[in-house]
Amino acid sequence: MVSSKRKHLKPKTVKPLRIITYGLLSLILIILLLVVIRGWIWLNNTSMHDTDIGIPTVKYLNYNSQINLFIKPNWMIGIDNKNKILKYIIIPNDSISSNLNSLSHNLRVVIDGYVYTKDELNSIENLSTYVRSAIYNRNLQTNLSHFQLIQLWWNVRSYMLIQKQGNLSLPEDEILKNNYAISILNGTNQPGLAIIGSEWVENLGTDVIEVGNAIQTYEVSNITVYSKEKNNPLFKRLEKIYNCPIVFDLQENNKPFDVQIIIGVDFTQSGN
Repeated sequence: MVSSKRKHLKPKTVKPLRIITYGLLSLILIILLLVVIRGWIWLNNTSMHDTDIGIPTVKYLNYNSQINLFIKPNWMIGIDNKNKILKYIIIPNDSISSNLNSLSHNLRVVIDGYVYTKDELNSIENLSTYVRSAIYNRNLQTNLSHFQLIQLWWNVRSYMLIQKQGNLSLPEDEILKNNYAISILNGTNQPGLAIIGSEWVENLGTDVIEVGNAIQTYEVSNITVYSKEKNNPLFKRLEKIYNCPIVFDLQENNKPFDVQIIIGVDFTQSGN
């Protein structure tokens, strides 16, 4: 016969020690999460950038092409990551401008980034040490993020070959290899722009075989490439210099040049 009496079960109680343990673990997880978020914000921080410098922040560093940096007091450094080469030029003091966009136009050299601290780089051999110390420097001014600076330091510390350039230009080896022939036409009424445009292109390391005037006026610059290759670093540089997209003409090219640049009125409005 089944007993009608039911055993009274005592409700389970959570021990105070377990409550404290769970609480501490939750607190530790929250702190770790906050540290990760804070670290992520710090790594991607670009608040050190001064917009008056004249060049934008860098979204990402393209390690398939050369990166040109200006470092105080007067260093222009070309970092060729693919070939692990450091190139540099020393800019005369009378050519230096506080606005890097103006300096870029004066030198006809693309400037990708800059690194300023109160300390000055006194020797190109100390570049790795300078970049490493800049990462945590409270007086740092740069258009790069902390993560990009760490990437930069990690790469340049192993670059041993240093080449001083003989003139005020930083030719890019990946562009030199392709040996594209360039035609530049002035599509404005302002004389001399084709010459200025050719100086930009020649400083990249490629040949300008034709300089002249277009048969009509162009409000906007345009670039036509007669090649199937679309990923050449030259094309990215030309887009940046002339501030216009590239049109690829894949038809058979019977012209003596591989790239034609027609300079428009907008080129004069960019400070050139």
